[in-house]
Amino acid sequence: MASPLTPRLLVLYGSETGTAQDVAEFVQQLAFNRHLLDTQIFSMDAFPVSQLLPQCSTVIFIVSTTGDGEAPENMRNSWRCLLQKKLGTQWMVGVRFAVFGLGDSSYAKYNAVARRLQGRLLQLGASELIERGLGDDQHAYGYFGALNPWLEKLWAAVLQLYPLPEGQIVDDSPKPIEPRYSVTIHGNREMEVDVAKVLTPRTDASNFYAPPRTSVGREKGIYWARVVENKRITAEDWEQDVRHLEFDIDSDSSAGDPAEVPFRAGDIAVVYPENVTGVDDMLKYVKLDGDTVISISAGDGSKQLDLPSPITLYDLFTKFLAILETPRRSFFEKLSLFATNDEETSQCASNPDFLLMFIFVTKKEKLEELASAEGVDLLYDYCIREKKTYVEVLTDFPSVKVPLTILLQLVPRQQPRSYSISSSALLHPGRVHLTVAIVNFLTPYKRRRNGICSAFFQSLDPSKEQKRVPMWIKHDLFEPPGLERDMLLIGPGTGLASMRAMVQERQFLRKQGGDNSSGAIYLYFGCRHKNKDFLYGDELRGLMTSGDITKFHTAFSRDQDHKIYVQTLLAENKETVFNFIVNGEGCIYIAGSAKRMPNDVYEVLRDILRSVGKMPLPTAEKIMKTLARKKRYVFTTAMEDVEQAEHVRSFVKLANLTQTSQLHEWNLESLHRALQWAYAAEDAVSGSDYSQQDVEMRIRQWFPVATLPTLSVGEALTANALCHARIHLLRSILQSPFLPSHPTPSELLIAVLEELRRTRDEDSFSNAFIEDHSLTR
Repeated sequence: MASPLTPRLLVLYGSETGTAQDVAEFVQQLAFNRHLLDTQIFSMDAFPVSQLLPQCSTVIFIVSTTGDGEAPENMRNSWRCLLQKKLGTQWMVGVRFAVFGLGDSSYAKYNAVARRLQGRLLQLGASELIERGLGDDQHAYGYFGALNPWLEKLWAAVLQLYPLPEGQIVDDSPKPIEPRYSVTIHGNREMEVDVAKVLTPRTDASNFYAPPRTSVGREKGIYWARVVENKRITAEDWEQDVRHLEFDIDSDSSAGDPAEVPFRAGDIAVVYPENVTGVDDMLKYVKLDGDTVISISAGDGSKQLDLPSPITLYDLFTKFLAILETPRRSFFEKLSLFATNDEETSQCASNPDFLLMFIFVTKKEKLEELASAEGVDLLYDYCIREKKTYVEVLTDFPSVKVPLTILLQLVPRQQPRSYSISSSALLHPGRVHLTVAIVNFLTPYKRRRNGICSAFFQSLDPSKEQKRVPMWIKHDLFEPPGLERDMLLIGPGTGLASMRAMVQERQFLRKQGGDNSSGAIYLYFGCRHKNKDFLYGDELRGLMTSGDITKFHTAFSRDQDHKIYVQTLLAENKETVFNFIVNGEGCIYIAGSAKRMPNDVYEVLRDILRSVGKMPLPTAEKIMKTLARKKRYVFTTAMEDVEQAEHVRSFVKLANLTQTSQLHEWNLESLHRALQWAYAAEDAVSGSDYSQQDVEMRIRQWFPVATLPTLSVGEALTANALCHARIHLLRSILQSPFLPSHPTPSELLIAVLEELRRTRDEDSFSNAFIEDHSLTR
């Protein structure tokens, strides 16, 4: 038998939001079902990689990619360990491994962590058990689209190595849950003084909010911050609500011992939100009052608690359990254990959208199907596309009663959100400024959804409450340069946050020095409309007047007939930008979306080197790599709510569904969104001098992949070709066998036909043709 420290099968994960951990735990359960009972699971940083990894037989890695192609927090130390030069090419000889990555192909560095990990393991002498799997959020079924077939290959290979014991079979049915916690309910009738005794001291809350041990930076503990300003800085009639928030971290500063200057420009505030909605529904579900006090202890009496205790149920559901997150497949599997074979009718009656999905089946059957590989389309229809929450699912299945002790382990813990700090602690001591785009969108079934932290921020009213918001400061890799060095700052949208902090810090140091010897600052900012979403416009113009900003370039993309972006302005100022790069030691800092922003800016800077410097592509690429290595070219993701732009991703996925039963998700709004993406892709390549490879990379990032196979193999991905691809997308809706069963076929059909006619030929489709097809049912 294998040593407990070196099991036959080891599952290691790197997870930022918990999804990779959930997949890893699912893999471990499947291993148990195959009688590999010694299978162990760890986060990568919790396992002694340098000592024990070479001794393992078979290792399965489940890793996600975060930010700009970065590793999750709980695997960064082990990744650095694996990169040590002293590890030779024979270090992992004899170790078999499999890698599955979780990512989003709309981002420039799609599944970068899984790709790098696979390459490094091969360099160290390990051998692949099966080929790498890459889960993609943009797939019609999300990461399940790649996970299910990858798991089939994995277990086929594993069972070749470790066959089932004689007489045993694989049993993947849900297994009973072993409680990890015990709960004592003190009740509402206890004397008020007794309750106060039970609740004090409350030291566990600080442990829950504490920065992770693996975090790199200058964390000094938890700040119980008080919001002192919360105002909208975009126009009231503008579609995007962007907030300027200020938090006081000085008056009740920290659970630790904060430094004199708690953060620098480029640092990140890690904020723990509260659930603004859903708490009352959870209290109804457990049939207890919010002021009920409970005590929680580990089931085995030894495990350290990850929840405060004692605690009121109101605080438990408001602050510590992520009841507003979207459940994963494993939740439905566990929920089915508490269901019976009685039919569930209340959910169908209250939710007619899903009546046809659930009619004439028992609640146990519903939950088992939602948890199964075969039911992945149902899971996406019911839960994932609609962004269903834990509390909503429990409400939809009211007769499935899960004990509170089990709920504590089925519902994950509230996760913090990271935001780039938009102020300098030197200029604004004791204050943290955040610039936050509020997440608010409609699901395909027209349900209004708000980001968890967005809703929390919106609820904070400095004039009415003294609510304390737990946060800690994370030091980013965005290190400001010396005072004497020039800076080229590129920050469209809320990417301006980090740039504002850097300008403020330079402003303070410049005035403190009493001279004008500081380096120049060239700031590029972009938004859609000058009068709608020009963030901090008056403040930035004032900094130009005072000389704190040397040159301020603004790109308002929708204020004229032709679109202007920060990349456009960089290209227009190519001589100045070229001199900045090659003549001096100035630093370029970029903050924005991790999707298109890194590639777009990189390409325009590289092309400036090529055109102005008359240099070949390899030379320009080499210069850009040198700038990055010397930290003269630094990109950081604009840290916003993790749910930012989920609605855009949902609409992109729709393009893959035109020939499936999911056509009912298409409506006028989703059609409009898909066409916006199509036109944006065409605009991006119209008249450009990009290479064919560059164009293809851009289009495959931005345009629904389902339409691209219609292009012939040798056809260039030009604007004209994309126009044909867009027409094919429209035709695929028109020709879909599922169109007659669409909820509003006439409305959708007329919109598609009118778009086709406008795009191609006014006489392509007659009015009679439209009228005939509008009768389709």
